[in-house]
Amino acid sequence: MSNRAYRYLSPVFTFDTQSKRILKLYSAGLTNQPNLHLTALNRRNTPDREDIMPLPLAICSALGLPPEATDAQAVSAIERLVNDKATAMNQASNPSLEKFVPREDHDAALNRAQSAEDKLKTAEETALNQQIEQALNKALKVGAITPATVDYHRICCQMEGGLERFETYIDNSPKIGEDSGLDDKP
Repeated sequence: MSNRAYRYLSPVFTFDTQSKRILKLYSAGLTNQPNLHLTALNRRNTPDREDIMPLPLAICSALGLPPEATDAQAVSAIERLVNDKATAMNQASNPSLEKFVPREDHDAALNRAQSAEDKLKTAEETALNQQIEQALNKALKVGAITPATVDYHRICCQMEGGLERFETYIDNSPKIGEDSGLDDKP
């Protein structure tokens, strides 16, 4: 005792394994090698050895630390995770406008594109119909088709590639009732 070698308290007790509560203290004795790290009795200077309990391997691996990591490294890793989570939450609530656009702007752009496509389609249909009418009038004039078949040929020409097929047909078909030239004769 005079050398202060036995400065630690070593209790003997029973405890509940589920709740980890101490149920009963049986005895306590002085020791120089404590099982529990309690404050030394009559402590005037720090002990020459410091027992450090290592971090559990599961905690080290969950934090991405080596098995011999210190408490300070674990605290630093946890603070980094907390900061990363805060950054992620901030990015989720304030998305970058370079990658996302407001819904109203997106809808307005879609409406403009749809309107432009509709106008272009209408203009193309009008131009195609004019070409079809010109081809039909020319075919009627040269006697390649009869007036009774104009509606049939008009529908055929409106199909995809129909106008080209009609023009090929006109070039290769015999002339049915060409102009006799009698109108100009007395």
